[in-house]
Amino acid sequence: MASADSVRLQAVAANGVPDPLNPVTFPQERPPHKSVAAAPAAAPEPCWWRPDPASPAGILDEATVDGRRVWRYRPPGHTVAAGPYPLLLLLDGDLWGTLLPVAPILDNLIASGRIPPVVALLPDGADHATRSTEYACDPGHAAFLAALPSSPAGRDLAPTTDPARTVIAGQSLGGLMAAFTAVTHPDRFGNVLSQSGAFWWKSHTPGDEEAEWLAHHLAVTKRRPVHWHVEVGLDEWVTLGPNRRLRDVLLARGYPLSYAEFAGGHDRLCWRERLGSALTALLAP
Repeated sequence: MASADSVRLQAVAANGVPDPLNPVTFPQERPPHKSVAAAPAAAPEPCWWRPDPASPAGILDEATVDGRRVWRYRPPGHTVAAGPYPLLLLLDGDLWGTLLPVAPILDNLIASGRIPPVVALLPDGADHATRSTEYACDPGHAAFLAALPSSPAGRDLAPTTDPARTVIAGQSLGGLMAAFTAVTHPDRFGNVLSQSGAFWWKSHTPGDEEAEWLAHHLAVTKRRPVHWHVEVGLDEWVTLGPNRRLRDVLLARGYPLSYAEFAGGHDRLCWRERLGSALTALLAP
């Protein structure tokens, strides 16, 4: 029955069209854009993602590091002399660079005093096959991410080297990879922001055939100096349970944690709506 439901959902996704009577849409890589629906009791989220003329705008540009496109954000008034700045490394830069730009979120949070002026690096997630391989707790890609702030493209931003003022963030498989990178490089990343992290992941290595590998790993290894913000949607049937079990492990091991469950699914719309509040949880002065 579950398989038949999956087939029907895939058919709807492939053949659906936007609601012609609903002017509210959500951008996609290729048209048509999706329609947005919210029930009357939906909790209002601050629209940090909406550009505000009253918020001074930072600068977003692109660089290339080891053949990988990386978007870079500088806050308003950025100078190297004023550094070092807190650092955000946000995975899937091809999503957060231009499609769902994170720059207005940072502009608004900085202008409102919710977070200090920060710099950000947004590495491209590459193609689907590459992303699926690299974000599956790949140590080589974790090393690339840890070295990115000290690359020439990163040094230009004058980022801090203090892991307590550095956040690595991601969604879905990106949430898993953000967590793995911080766990393996706590000297570089002292804060993890995971939205709908794919913590169901199974390593498939001969010595570990259990699903939810990262939670098992954290339960039996030395606690790292890492602060966590983890959130997941109540309608994420595959992801909700593993995120709750990760939460329990983190609390049992004494990790600093802010945890939230939202009314929604495995959806970019939810992630964009909530990203500003999640960043505040880790970067607030």
